[in-house]
Amino acid sequence: MDPVEELGSNVEHFNRNVLTLEKKIKLLNTDSDTKDNRRQILQLATDTTMLARITETSCRRVDPTGLSDRQRMKHGRLMKAFKDSMTRFQSLQQTIAEMEQEAFDRTSASGSSPIAYPSPIEEATREEPRPPSLTLQIQANALSEAQESAAAIRQLESNINDLRTIFDDLAAMVEEQGEVIEQVDEQTEIAANRVESGNQELVQATKYMKCSNRLSCCIVYIVVTVLVIVLITVLVVVLVVLNIVK
Repeated sequence: MDPVEELGSNVEHFNRNVLTLEKKIKLLNTDSDTKDNRRQILQLATDTTMLARITETSCRRVDPTGLSDRQRMKHGRLMKAFKDSMTRFQSLQQTIAEMEQEAFDRTSASGSSPIAYPSPIEEATREEPRPPSLTLQIQANALSEAQESAAAIRQLESNINDLRTIFDDLAAMVEEQGEVIEQVDEQTEIAANRVESGNQELVQATKYMKCSNRLSCCIVYIVVTVLVIVLITVLVVVLVVLNIVK
């Protein structure tokens, strides 16, 4: 596959993942917030971090000096789009890390699962004591959830460090190719101005055509009127001459 096309495919995939993450994170602390949604967020964040590495590698494979003007412009747009998406993704990763840290803190503070269980007072007033097996199961669930949260936090910290490195490398590449990216912005602005200018010229040309058509109609009308008057005048003169001759 062409390196620029490969980069474009990876950037598009990365952007889709970031958009999906943004939608899922908006569900946090709402009625639609579920454990399954949070697990999907964690998995998608990890997958997107891996994709960021792949996309950054694709960026390195492209040699701008060997590209045509059109390809250089496309490459500059892709680099800029990837950098913007990386900035958004880094912010999302911080939000996800805070989400997991809060879940871990709740589990550690309560010593049990975040799921609401009876308080010690409620336990004391229960007519039937909780079976030891149930207590052990609850403790096992709490330990499992705490371990899961801790593992997720470690993974997120690793992802954030990786993203920081990728972003720094990307920023260096963007700076090296800053001239190309600036040209992209300038060319985009020039193209927009040309389109606007072209539209205005088209409007003026349309008005001119309408005026020209009206002027042509007026000229034809005047010519026809003059011809009719001349013909009538000639006819009258001929009739007068004929009467005199008689």
